[in-house]
Formats: sequence, structure tokens, C-alpha cells
Amino acid sequence: KSYQQLFYLKDSYSEASIMMLTATCTFEEMNLIRENLHIPENNFTYIYANNQVRNELIYKVKKKYERNGKVFDEIKLLITRIQEGRVIIYCVHREEYQEVLEEL
Repeated sequence: KSYQQLFYLKDSYSEASIMMLTATCTFEEMNLIRENLHIPENNFTYIYANNQVRNELIYKVKKKYERNGKVFDEIKLLITRIQEGRVIIYCVHREEYQEVLEEL
């Protein structure tokens, strides 16, 4: 399975944070991935998507060019307002990641 090759990526970018998103992995498969990447259990969180409401998470979906292309300004403002926690920005296409990185 391709996820067994992720260690090479982690080895090449050892200082980078890792976030894995999947719609199909089982808990057992996620543990295999964690072990393969040598991530300690206390540094790994498994969030299973279900129909339960997660009050600790805030979701916002924005169109990239909404409001005359000022979505990056809105994201920057949002990031500066967050005192604790993290912001995850999901891009539909791989090419967009570099643009988002440069803008932020």
C-alpha cells in the first residue's frame, strides 16, 4: 500500500508537521501508518468523521475569489484573531497550495 511509503517523505522533511486526511482508513490502518512514521501515540490524534457535532472545531468554507479576491486578507485576519489552536486551509488543487503559501 502507498501509505507504507510515507516514511520516506517524513524522513526527507523531518521538521514538517503531518496531517493525514482520509475517508477510508480504519483505526487499525491509521495505527499502522503512525507506527510506520515512528510517531509516538501521545503525539497522534485520530479524529473519526461521523455525524456527531464537534463543538471544539469551527468550520468555514470560502470561495477562493469571493469578495473581489480578498479571501487571502480574510484568512490573514482570521489567523491573527486566533489565540490558541490551529488553522487548516484545504486547497482543491495541488497547484493552489503554492499560491496560498506565497500569499500568507
